[in-house]
Amino acid sequence: MPTLRHPLLAGLFAAALLFAGCSDDDGGSEDGGGGRPTVEEVAAVLPAGGLDETAHECLARAFVDSDISDEGLKAIVDGGGLAGARGVSAADQAAAQDAAAEGVRCSVAANLPSTTTTAPTTVPGTTAAG
Repeated sequence: MPTLRHPLLAGLFAAALLFAGCSDDDGGSEDGGGGRPTVEEVAAVLPAGGLDETAHECLARAFVDSDISDEGLKAIVDGGGLAGARGVSAADQAAAQDAAAEGVRCSVAANLPSTTTTAPTTVPGTTAAG
């Protein structure tokens, strides 16, 4: 379907930018304080990659709702994305990859046409029960 290509490619592009040059440094503690970054804070540092606002929010929400530790998510936000983040553990990097994949799925779903093909409510040659 041609309409799916653009959001899918844009989402994959955004995910690829997130992981370019990511750090394997395991430094830091798990209790950085200050709470988990919001969807808006995460969206501000994630590349939109041609995604519309709804799809871009899906991508950010996938990161906030993921298994990335609060500290890892803060490092991603503070570093302007995963590529600039320091001290992100291997576990958080793996969770970020999972979040990016979920974000791509959500982004594609957000850009599907609002009209979908559904099964007819009546069988041809019959009338609908009312």
